[in-house]
Parts: sequence; C-alpha cells; structure tokens
Amino acid sequence: MNSKTDRLAARLRHTRIARATLCIASTALFACAASATMITGTLDTSAAFSATNQSTDGTTYYNAPYTGVLPAAAVAVGGFDFTVPSGFEVSSATISGNFGSNALGSGTAAVDLFVNAIQVATCDSGCAAATQSADVAWSFTFTPAELGAFAGNSAVLSAVQEDVSQIVLDPTTVSLTLTAVPEPASLPMTLLALPLVALGLRRARSRRA
Repeated sequence: MNSKTDRLAARLRHTRIARATLCIASTALFACAASATMITGTLDTSAAFSATNQSTDGTTYYNAPYTGVLPAAAVAVGGFDFTVPSGFEVSSATISGNFGSNALGSGTAAVDLFVNAIQVATCDSGCAAATQSADVAWSFTFTPAELGAFAGNSAVLSAVQEDVSQIVLDPTTVSLTLTAVPEPASLPMTLLALPLVALGLRRARSRRA
C-alpha cells in the first residue's frame, strides 16, 4: 500500500514540476505578445512633405493637371513620422486609402503608389474610370521582409502618374503594431527550459501508463 501511495505521490510531483516549468517557459515566450501596442495616424500631405499638392487640408492630395511624358516622375504625396519606444520594434504595418476623393469631388488618373520604394497600390485605367463615380479603396499589409521600410521612423508615400489628368487621393491611414524586443538574457533561459518541459511531461505520461 505504501509503495503504491509513494508512486502516486511521485507522479504528482513530476506532473506539478512539468506544469510549473511549462508555465515559466510560456510566460517568457509570450510576454512580448502581451506587450504589443499600436500606432495609427493619417498621412501628412502638407507642404512639409509634398511640394506638388494643391490641396491645403493636410490630408487629401491632388496635383496640377499633367499632360507630359508618361509615366511621369515620382512625386511625394505625404509622410508619416512616428516614434518607436526603446525596447520595441515594428512587427506589422498596414497602409490604406482611397483612389479619387468624394471630399474633393474628383476621380483620379491612373497611378502607382509606393512607400519607401515598395509598391503598395495600383490604380489602372479601369480603376481610374471607376473613381469618376465613387472612391476606390486600397490597402496594403507589409510582409516581415518589407518592415525595414519603417526603420527610419518615417514612411513616405510617393506616386507615379500613368495617365494624363491628375492624381487625386483621399486621406491615407498608416497602422503600425509594435512589440517588445525579447531581452537577450531571457531567451537562452527560455530555450533551456523547453527540453525540461518535454522531459517532465514525457515522464509523467510514462508513469501513468
């Protein structure tokens, strides 16, 4: 009877140790996810960022009518400056807006949009025709490999006009997710804990069998 009781007690101890180790490892692994924060704002299209913008509200954009060589040279539409707190990094980013502008009462010419040299949207001739009656929404989510575009704490939207007439854009929104960078000292401890978790759970299962 005593030996059976001792075996049950030992199994319980091993199970509790494995669960406790798993809890510690999980806390270390997922602490960064719990520390995520957001930065969201509207692109600044004022003269500080765009010398070609004819709009004066600081959020919409339209240039002077263009009839020159196509595609036209790239022009700056606007910029978005932000600050990443110490110990954080940009882990995801999305930019979105509308081709054409109901607010300005105008459609747009065909145009390609770029953020720090990464193409984020295209409005072809069919899209441009559609904007004459209503805005056409666009959105782009950056891949992890493209997040380096935000390394300078600034995002600049530029446009290349592909047709005559003028570029017309409603306000553009930028959304960034920031997550805490794991502390160098905590990562090795977490990695060392994972094999112990697996070993403890395996022993507990073998004893129950």
